[in-house]
Parts: sequence; C-alpha cells; structure tokens
Amino acid sequence: MGAAYFGMKKYEEGFMAFQEAYRLDPSILDRTSNYGTVIKTTELNQGMQNFYLAKIFAMNGQQEKAVSYC
Repeated sequence: MGAAYFGMKKYEEGFMAFQEAYRLDPSILDRTSNYGTVIKTTELNQGMQNFYLAKIFAMNGQQEKAVSYC
C-alpha cells in the first residue's frame, strides 16, 4: 500500500502505510526478504521513499538502517 501511495505522490499516506507495515512486521521494510524485494516504487519517487524509510528506522532506534537510506 505504501509503495502505491508513493507512486501517486501521496507521500504522507505512504509514510503512514509503511509505519503500519513496520509495526506489524519490522522485517517488512528490509530491502530484501526470502521472497525478493519487498518494496518497489518508480525511480522518480525513490528519493522521497528513502527519506521516509530512513525516518521510520530512526524513529525506532535503528540508526544504521536509517543511514543506509540516506
């Protein structure tokens, strides 16, 4: 859902969807999973998506992951 919102340039809605996904399963926002890439958006929105993902990780005390999205 978050990736769809980012694709539509609805960044706050995407951020909230990513936050909820993280709350339900903290591993969901990892760049890859056992099933391949979890989150994929268009190249145009990648910078905004990275900013918000970094924010989520920073808010949850995962500074190394946050920095990896900068």
